[in-house]
Amino acid sequence: MEAREFEAADEKEAVRAAARELGIKEEDVDYRIADEGSKGFLGMGGRPARIVVTIPSQKEAGQQPSIEDEIRNFQEQVVAGMQLELEIQSEETPNYIHIRMNGADQDLVLQNRAELLEVFQYLMNRVFGRRLDGKLVLADCAGFRLKKEEELKQIAKRVSEKVKQSGIEEELSMMNPYERRIVHLAVAEEEGVQSSSRGDGFMKRITILPD
Repeated sequence: MEAREFEAADEKEAVRAAARELGIKEEDVDYRIADEGSKGFLGMGGRPARIVVTIPSQKEAGQQPSIEDEIRNFQEQVVAGMQLELEIQSEETPNYIHIRMNGADQDLVLQNRAELLEVFQYLMNRVFGRRLDGKLVLADCAGFRLKKEEELKQIAKRVSEKVKQSGIEEELSMMNPYERRIVHLAVAEEEGVQSSSRGDGFMKRITILPD
């Protein structure tokens, strides 16, 4: 067994710092409080909270952190570096590693059509892409993706109807792999049209054309 000490403004922040450093979930941090800390008076004379974390050896742990844990830890460090107040949760499914963010600064992440969220997602896929075994990292914040999915399905349906009536193919805006998959599946449910992705790189355009 190994013990390490972490300190921060309060107990919760110290646990969060330990989780980031160790690449584990906050609820898995095994610790005791060494000093509850003090805020002082009028911001003066305070002291940080200190916790002592018990760290099992590699033999005791039995395994290295999973890729899910590594990605969550990476995103927590990115968020901390930007001084954003966000809670990070993760979940691995057969096709995706989901990184979900919620917190006081979630509106900042969703500004300008969730531009920062898209940057986070692109960065995680770029950094860990070769180790994902065909999976994608899907970043979400405050349920934005669910709303986006419905919007993409409606766009696919509307454009499909337009192509059916005109007989002329239509090109959609640039999309990431996850968004393209939603559109392709939605178009596949429509008779008389088909879809294809065009372009190189992570972001591509979808063309809906007569079948």
